[in-house]
Amino acid sequence: MESVEKECGALGGLFQAIVNDMKSSYPVWEDFSAKATKLHSQLRTTILAAVAFLDAFQKVADMATSSRGLHGGAVGSTVALQQEGPGWSIVRDFPYKDL
Repeated sequence: MESVEKECGALGGLFQAIVNDMKSSYPVWEDFSAKATKLHSQLRTTILAAVAFLDAFQKVADMATSSRGLHGGAVGSTVALQQEGPGWSIVRDFPYKDL
């Protein structure tokens, strides 16, 4: 009977230590969660700005391609962001292989 009481006392002490550690680490986890949310928001904003920039750049390339005196297709190519799996990749569509 004494060994059962010792084991229960040891498990109770371990449980109390875990609960106390969790109480003291709560602010750290809360801070981590807040920073992760902020990072997510900033990355999202950065990607949206990059997409807008590439769209504007594509318009400039399209304008340069259609202007007089330039060889069609020699100036620009299609540049886009494409989502693949968990990340993004830049996709380039070159109409001519010799460029």
